Amino acid sequence: MRKIYTTLAFFGIVLIAIGVIMIVNEDVMALSRSNMVTMNLKRVTSFSRPNNYTSLQASVVTDKYLISIFLDSSKDSTGKNAIVVLNKDNYKKADIGTNPIKKYNFGHANDATYNKNTKEVLILNGEKLYILDSDSLKLKEEKTLDKKYHAIGYDEDNNQYVLATKTDGGTRFHITNTEFSEINSFDIQTNLTRQGLTVHKGYIYYACYEAGKETKYQAKYDGVLKKGENVIYVYDLAGQNKNVFFIPYAYKGIRYNSIQNINFDGEKMIVGFSQNTKAGYFTPDYSSEITKTVKISIDNQAIATVDNSFEATLYQNKKAIAVSKNKDLYYTFKLKFNKTGTYKYTIKQTKVKDKAITSDKEEKTLEVNVYYNPTINSLDATTNAQDIVFTNTKEEVSKEETKVEEKPKEETKVEETPKEETKVEEKPKEEVKVEEAPKEETKVEEKPKEEVKVETPKEESKVEEVPQEEPKVVDVPDTGSNSYLSIIGMILLGFSLFFIKSRKESN
Repeated sequence: MRKIYTTLAFFGIVLIAIGVIMIVNEDVMALSRSNMVTMNLKRVTSFSRPNNYTSLQASVVTDKYLISIFLDSSKDSTGKNAIVVLNKDNYKKADIGTNPIKKYNFGHANDATYNKNTKEVLILNGEKLYILDSDSLKLKEEKTLDKKYHAIGYDEDNNQYVLATKTDGGTRFHITNTEFSEINSFDIQTNLTRQGLTVHKGYIYYACYEAGKETKYQAKYDGVLKKGENVIYVYDLAGQNKNVFFIPYAYKGIRYNSIQNINFDGEKMIVGFSQNTKAGYFTPDYSSEITKTVKISIDNQAIATVDNSFEATLYQNKKAIAVSKNKDLYYTFKLKFNKTGTYKYTIKQTKVKDKAITSDKEEKTLEVNVYYNPTINSLDATTNAQDIVFTNTKEEVSKEETKVEEKPKEETKVEETPKEETKVEEKPKEEVKVEEAPKEETKVEEKPKEEVKVETPKEESKVEEVPQEEPKVVDVPDTGSNSYLSIIGMILLGFSLFFIKSRKESN
């Protein structure tokens, strides 16, 4: 029995350890090829590397330039670099004097970034950071960081940096302030050769290359990708994976080779590759058309509404382009776009079947902003539809007035009754007796108090509305698998402790 207790305790501990590992790694596991979204790229520009310099390493886009940094290819290299500066509006060499610049020794120059607030270019080489003026490209300062990093990106929205270090089986992203003091960090798992990163609108874009074998920069080859294929990981700043883009070895006859870095020129993603004797820059060849569904709210002030009893027309440049009938208190329009830009429309209610309802006749303005969304590699759109409401009212006042107008007709009939009342007036003595009746009437006046009690069902009707709050509870069952793993782990731990305790007592 002791062997059984010991064996069960051992397996319990093993299972608990596996559960803990699964919980820790759930959000950072490397994805399989089937989980990746293919990203095809089209050429932006390419140019031959400077003589005696090897592959493209870092690159960065500033407010004026596309800057490329090459490494000295000589065997006795001392870390010299050649910096090629292109005007980003036409991708021709910039007139900055000597170009390429060959006076700096930045070493491998793994990655670079641009701080638009300070107008500085930061070039990273391990724990060394070189800071240049973004206009003159003159060296301003050298810094020594706390550890060796291989990638860096500036987050202009939050005025902070994101740096990357290699871990066993993955990469750790370090979020720091502008003085490079760490604020937060998180890990991801990847088996690929780690390259550069950039930060754009709250997302980290991380470039990785498949060498197809074990190398100095890639610990192992897992066979998920083929040699020469590339990946861009997309994470938010909280460490949640948003997408993984797969870049094939070639597209439309163009071989990309080794990805090196990612930059953004406004909303345009620019991906840099080292292509044997050239440096090549590409941008996503994304879907050219999207359909945006726009839903406009209708507020009928709690009036019972039948579907298809209202109608709204969508206009563009004063021309009607679509008509929608109400359904579930919404007008729905489906709009197609194939270009980025801001599109403006007007919407007007043009038909209301219920004559008792006063329709909202105000003309509403709809704006649709179409843009390239790099997190999904496609056009995307935002609208102000959530701010548009057609408020319709029911003519209840006029109906009450019509009822009041009908009452005089009945009163005219009542007017004939005074003739009988005049007969009652002939008996003044009896009228004196009748004067006592008001005492009884005062009792009758107390009856309305009972009627007030009858009105309490109205309060009960309020109670009937309480179940409407129950849908809030619907979200409660939505729990992750981690909770089940935790429960199983605790149960197994309890059994393990029990068996271990029993074994000790038996001894």
